[in-house]
Amino acid sequence: MDFPDNNLAVLEYEKALARIFVSSVEVNGWGRRQFVVTGSKGSVSILPMERRTHMTYSDIQITNQPYEDVKIDIPVDDFSKDGRYDTMALDFYDYITGAKANPFTYEHDYLVQKVLLEIVKGGTHKA
Repeated sequence: MDFPDNNLAVLEYEKALARIFVSSVEVNGWGRRQFVVTGSKGSVSILPMERRTHMTYSDIQITNQPYEDVKIDIPVDDFSKDGRYDTMALDFYDYITGAKANPFTYEHDYLVQKVLLEIVKGGTHKA
């Protein structure tokens, strides 16, 4: 199956909205991988997600002006790119072998895969 590049998915929740943008051919795409959480009272930005990570934080205690770039830099200790996902992989192994209880149900995993399939197919799904 061939999937298109340059995708945008918008996931709507009762009290939240998530935007997921993907482009595998974007110039410096790896360096622009980011995770941003914003809300009416604050925001956190992690950019890039890989080495060297830079994280900022801002809330209404710091500024209440929406067009003002005021934030706090949060130091993130550098970590090995090669070992970044080791803990997650070891946890997954423990779930499979039964050494740890998987915190996610089969229903949860099924719904995640269903939503991801809708995203890549370009469809609309209401959970």
